[in-house]
Amino acid sequence: MLKSTIALLFSVFIFSSCMSSPDGGGGGKLNPNHFRSKIMEYKEEVILDVRTTGEYESGHIKDALNVDWNGNTFEQEVSKLDKDKPVFVYCQAGGRSAAAANKLSQMGFTQVYDLEGGIMNWTRSGMPTSNESEKILKGMTMDEYHAELNTDKLVLVDFFATWCTPCREMEPYLTKISDNQSDVVKIFKINTDKNNTVTTELNIKGLPTLLLYKNNKVVWSHEGYISEKDLLEKIINFN
Repeated sequence: MLKSTIALLFSVFIFSSCMSSPDGGGGGKLNPNHFRSKIMEYKEEVILDVRTTGEYESGHIKDALNVDWNGNTFEQEVSKLDKDKPVFVYCQAGGRSAAAANKLSQMGFTQVYDLEGGIMNWTRSGMPTSNESEKILKGMTMDEYHAELNTDKLVLVDFFATWCTPCREMEPYLTKISDNQSDVVKIFKINTDKNNTVTTELNIKGLPTLLLYKNNKVVWSHEGYISEKDLLEKIINFN
């Protein structure tokens, strides 16, 4: 009986040790508010922007160091950092930063915090950014956006980014649909890296995101990859 009790207590201890808080000492994924609060707790933290240089220049978190996750020198560059200092890592929507955070942990960094939803979620939450080109960051206005919807045709809006793999995979057939179905649907594309105003106002959370309008109203939306066949079926159904 005593042995069973000890074994049970030991199992509970192990389970409790593994169930660390998401913002505990070892790091984890944090929402924008917790991410910012955690940064403010430290005096010698590193904020790591793992996007491309172009994305970084369009708007980034103040004092962030830019090291492209998809570049050839990522591991070499981050190895120069102090592994005992907290590292706060983020990208555009959360995919690259999750991979980078995992890599940093494997390399021996003791405290790695990942921004949930990336800088898109950060700006939606009203958090400040530093940017070198305010015009590029804002891009299209909402008035200009609504002007694009002023047509008797269906309007398909494609929210994309050049770094987004499914966006690139969908681009050829979106062009084909735009050409072949021009009498039925108008397609226009919004680069989220260059159009922060529209992206934020419409609460675009992931990429690619498709919004299908009819008579200026959204009748269908989709986040993530969709095949050409399935997309065409949606367009035909709403025509």
